[in-house]
Amino acid sequence: MKPTVRQRALQLYQAYCEGHRTAQPVGFVYNRETQGLKLLFNTPVLLPAEDFIPLKQVLEETKPKNPRRLS
Repeated sequence: MKPTVRQRALQLYQAYCEGHRTAQPVGFVYNRETQGLKLLFNTPVLLPAEDFIPLKQVLEETKPKNPRRLS
C-alpha cells in the first residue's frame, strides 16, 4: 500500500472515531482511477478500479516495526 494512501486512510479513520463510535468499520475502498477513499462498514462489492484495504492492515502498518527498548 502506498504511504500516502495509508496516511489518508488513517486520517479518515481517526476523524470518524472523533465523532462516531457506534459501529466499527471493516476497512476502506480505494479507487485507483479517482484516488477516492471511502470508509466501509460491511463486506464490499468492488468495481474493477477499486481495492479493498482492511482496517487491520492500516492500523498494523502504522505501528513501529522494530521498537527500540530503553535500558
